[in-house]
Amino acid sequence: MSRRRAKVRFGSVAAMFLLTCGAVVAALAVPETSRPQFDGGNGGQPNMGLYTHSTGGCTTSDRVDPVGTVFYGGAYDWYTGNSIVAHAGWGDTVLDAGGNQTFAVSGYCVTQTGSYADNNVWNDRNHIRTYWNYNLSYDPSYSWWSPGSPHFEVIVTCGGQTRHAIRQTINGSSGFDLARARLANLMPHTPNYAVGYGNTQTMWQCTGWGAASQGWIRFIYQHASPH
Repeated sequence: MSRRRAKVRFGSVAAMFLLTCGAVVAALAVPETSRPQFDGGNGGQPNMGLYTHSTGGCTTSDRVDPVGTVFYGGAYDWYTGNSIVAHAGWGDTVLDAGGNQTFAVSGYCVTQTGSYADNNVWNDRNHIRTYWNYNLSYDPSYSWWSPGSPHFEVIVTCGGQTRHAIRQTINGSSGFDLARARLANLMPHTPNYAVGYGNTQTMWQCTGWGAASQGWIRFIYQHASPH
């Protein structure tokens, strides 16, 4: 199956030099590639970790962002991206290279396949990374599904370098919660619901800010057709 991407793009190759502010986590290196995320109901049970990761190990010691969305139904990679572009107005940011991350999916540690944002890489923005694979992303009940890690990130300076940092938790709401809610609000026509998974680990940013999700994952239905 060929894969296409939405045509709207933000950023430039020059922006590849922007460094992503990594979360500092002190934990043992325990593989996370087989955590069941939901039961398919018809015998299928896709496995998906609750966080993205900074390396190909997908362990508890390299967590970066919590998973905050799961697109399901006809959630082929480019269908999901096309829907985010068409309905949320976020652009395909494949060229700005804000930093690749990995997802733990069906027993594998895999690199993101999509990246979308509502602004350029050198601005404060809402941003989401997604993953989809023809062989790994199917469930009998949910059909094709694609995890995502929405977050609101701001431009900061750490150690003399320009970086992104997730907006810290203020009054119980972090940049993870803001971006997840923003994306859902921009797609009101699409059936969606929230499930609490408890992925609330505080992610410490290079600024010293602590950002923790409220632990909700928003399931968003994706029609099996492009827009």
